[in-house]
Amino acid sequence: MKLTQSLIGVIHLDPLPGASNAQVSMQSVVEKAVKEASLYKDNGFDGVIIENAKDRPFYPCRVPRLTLAAMTSVAQAVRSNVDLPLGIAVLRNDARSAIDIAAAVNAEFIRVNVLCGTTLTAQGMIQGEAHKVLRHRDQHAPGTQIFADVAVKYSRPWTYENKLFDEIRDVGACADALIVSGTATGQRTDIELLCDVKERSSKPIIVGSGVDEQDCKACLSIADALIVGSSLKENGVWNGPLDSQKVARFAACAREKAAPHPT
Repeated sequence: MKLTQSLIGVIHLDPLPGASNAQVSMQSVVEKAVKEASLYKDNGFDGVIIENAKDRPFYPCRVPRLTLAAMTSVAQAVRSNVDLPLGIAVLRNDARSAIDIAAAVNAEFIRVNVLCGTTLTAQGMIQGEAHKVLRHRDQHAPGTQIFADVAVKYSRPWTYENKLFDEIRDVGACADALIVSGTATGQRTDIELLCDVKERSSKPIIVGSGVDEQDCKACLSIADALIVGSSLKENGVWNGPLDSQKVARFAACAREKAAPHPT
């Protein structure tokens, strides 16, 4: 996927079969995902990403086969019904399963929370597996891009001792694009941090959380793409339904305010 002031809409999947809080049928999960993907497409978004964001508490790394199967089913339905670049994020950090899904449905990219180093999270200590992830991608889904977080939300670094430069260097050496987010889902991304990452990396930079109509101009003047979801939900609640009017206003605002990207 070419990132040029791109808008990527998030589809927070309802809890999938096997999750402790699963309440709806797979058919309902699939239908809602396709409906949201269609809404993004109809309003000019450049891509969508599906993630099992409501399967809480998360497995820290490898998810059960049931989750993998369910996400593949959803991804295939979205791919078959909505002609947009598709991304996969298997939370909390199952990049290899995301690659497997991408290979099955020909998705364009995956998102990885922790690609390099060691991070402390609510799920415990998560160790990046770039050496396994890249080899798995090259073997099974060579055309799939890897978008990876820097200073990922809901975490603090263990190995880098807050040396952001080291993390940017290491993640940038392995990923196709770097994601910079706020401290939690829906929290604003720090513009100074975004600028710092942009200055230190030659890879495309993506804003990963907290973007709304008010700051899309500032973000798009620095970043190559925006991943947006929470600000487009009814009442601004990340796990609520998409608000069609907010989606339309955001897309119009982003396209209107987007300044030419520096070359």
